[in-house]
Amino acid sequence: MNGPSTARALAEIGITADAMPDRYLASAMIELLKQDGIVPNNVLFPRSEIGRETLANGLKEMGSSIDEVVAYSTESPEDTGDLARAAYEEGIDFTTFTSSSTVRNLVDLLGGSPDLINASKTVMMGPITAETAKELNVNIDIQAEEQSIAGIVEAITVHVGHVSKR
Repeated sequence: MNGPSTARALAEIGITADAMPDRYLASAMIELLKQDGIVPNNVLFPRSEIGRETLANGLKEMGSSIDEVVAYSTESPEDTGDLARAAYEEGIDFTTFTSSSTVRNLVDLLGGSPDLINASKTVMMGPITAETAKELNVNIDIQAEEQSIAGIVEAITVHVGHVSKR
């Protein structure tokens, strides 16, 4: 399990998260499992069709048997690029990115150029998302300290001066 939002969602259906790393990254989950001497025998790994291989590969290297299942796919309706351009033309203060795929998809929807995105303040959920943004020439104005939606909200409110850092 990889973060507090996931832990809450599991708790709502009666499942207790057994492990949660300090950093909400797949690599941190692998480190935590190794540190605690936990080697799962069989793992069901639901994922998107474009998800990173870090967690699955790390578990395989530890000796786990992985059953990967594509649980969802990411698709954009045909008019999404036009809607995004119109929104930027009306004025966007902040553009938030929660994953590398959100950066790639928005840049693609805008014809491959980050110019409209860079006219707003950009907020990255984590270091991997920021890395992708950098590769695509998307500004990195703000990076959330906690890799969650709550972390993004806090980063924006600190940026605009409405609250101070904890």
